[in-house]
Amino acid sequence: MPVTVKYSERVERFGQIERRLGLLALQLTIALRAVAVGAAAMGVVLAFEYRSAMAWTATAGLLLASSVLLAIRDRREQERRHFEQLRKVNEQALARVARRWDEILAPAVKAPQEFANTSADLEIFGHASLFQLVSTAESTSGLRELRAWLATPAAPEVATERQQAVAALAPELDRRQEFQVCGRLLAQSLAPPADFLRWAESDQPAFGPAVIWLARLSALTAALLIAGLALGLLSAELGGTALAALVCANVLFTAIFGGRVYAALSAVAAGAAEARLNHGLYRLAAGFPRDGAILRRIASQVDDAIQQMARLEKLVVLAGLRRWLLLYFPLEFLFLWDFHVVARQERWRAEAGRRYRGWFDCVGELEALCSLAALAHDNPAWCFPEFETEERTIEAAGLGHPLLGESVRVANDVAVGPPGEILMVTGSNMSGKSTLLRSIGVNLVLAQAGGPVCARRMSLPPVELATVMRVSDSLERGVSLFMAELGRLKQVVELVGAANRPERQLCYLLDEILHGTNTAERHLAAVRILHRLATAGAIGAVSTHDLALCHAPELAERCQNVHFQETITQDADRVQMTFDYRLRPGIAQTTNVRFLLDAVGLPALEGEA
Repeated sequence: MPVTVKYSERVERFGQIERRLGLLALQLTIALRAVAVGAAAMGVVLAFEYRSAMAWTATAGLLLASSVLLAIRDRREQERRHFEQLRKVNEQALARVARRWDEILAPAVKAPQEFANTSADLEIFGHASLFQLVSTAESTSGLRELRAWLATPAAPEVATERQQAVAALAPELDRRQEFQVCGRLLAQSLAPPADFLRWAESDQPAFGPAVIWLARLSALTAALLIAGLALGLLSAELGGTALAALVCANVLFTAIFGGRVYAALSAVAAGAAEARLNHGLYRLAAGFPRDGAILRRIASQVDDAIQQMARLEKLVVLAGLRRWLLLYFPLEFLFLWDFHVVARQERWRAEAGRRYRGWFDCVGELEALCSLAALAHDNPAWCFPEFETEERTIEAAGLGHPLLGESVRVANDVAVGPPGEILMVTGSNMSGKSTLLRSIGVNLVLAQAGGPVCARRMSLPPVELATVMRVSDSLERGVSLFMAELGRLKQVVELVGAANRPERQLCYLLDEILHGTNTAERHLAAVRILHRLATAGAIGAVSTHDLALCHAPELAERCQNVHFQETITQDADRVQMTFDYRLRPGIAQTTNVRFLLDAVGLPALEGEA
């Protein structure tokens, strides 16, 4: 079944459930208001008939009914919100497939500073970018993890492990979307529990062991006094006096240490609701396949998180008795309840607190893997690339640009390398040269992040990617366009010595470089830079209109020449130019500048051929 049909069916199905639950919640709200009006009316009746057993029974029944209706209504509203988000997730999946960028939710994630130029050249981050296409992460840790994967190339063995995990997660559509919705609802409900995280990772106890032992001694004393009174071993006067004295001592004890107790309980309470939601998130995560080293490691952490979060939830329930004053006051002032709860919480912190952040990180890693898995699921014709540590050539069959929709994307077979060889791409304006270079670059980023690539087949060595495509001058810094490009190109040349090591091959992508100077100087500078890169053993692709570069003595033997071409047809009414965006061997033989000048209404000069 095509993914668009699958997602459309899910949008319709989840939308129907959402509407049905919304209607039910509305009906329950109306019923709840009716019961509230009835309860208010019975309150008026009781004001006059306060001795009537029937009135008291009716009032109690109405209050009980309102509580039940409220609980059911809240439950149905939670279910409605859940299915609402499932519908939206599938609507956004449809938008991703169609590349409707304005309909794809994407947080504003910026590229790391050291990756900013390459990101701008290849559209890795920002609007209508690779990150926006790929990311289904909802948590801060998931967004951070995916950002790091796209900005920093992984070692081949790490990327291969990620591929195995992504391939295992790709078919798990239902669980992936439930996982995403749970993360989204969690992100919408609560701010990050910074107080709880600080408490969990702190080594500072609320109070020393002497306080705990005094609390235990007080509780034991209270239990013995109550037992003595119950069994008649103590007189009412003596036992009552002793209990009163103990209560006074406990009140004083609580007044002295109550601030620390309150701070500790508040820190845990800050993470209580989030703990419950995270517990659900971890349970969903535990149901994913456990194929491969990465998923097994994540599963191990998730299993630990489930066990420890269950313990934490029980402690939160114990601390929550503070809300039930009639029960809390006797427990606190007879047995110093809060001190025992804090002691158990600190025992939990000592055993598991420092692993709490790691559980977040493992969920973030799983979110990043699910993002790449969604990309693989939505594009079944894409492949996982193979890493060749010995071969230093990038080879791809049917390579296309991932950010283009399938209906407009044109794929080409491409080879970049071996070291010292330059893929020289020529062709007229708008023929597809820049898109080819960006196709190579974006797929290299995806490959080394561990994701699928937009190709039928691809192999590559581990590469260090360097790009010079979109360069602008700076009036503020007094840098001309030419000097700005030279500065970027100098950085690429300097990378040869640093990156062209046995474990990582430098791959450069240069698009129409050195615009900001005259043709002769541009040619001279380009020849020198490309010769330096080629002789140093780098691999790369260059697009240019300067056909003389292909024939330069210093470069001619190193150029693998390919080109794009246009087709110009003329009928009685008009001249039309079309592109097929197919890569062909050799140097371009045609240009289209004169046609473009005519097309925008700039006529030829007198005497111009």
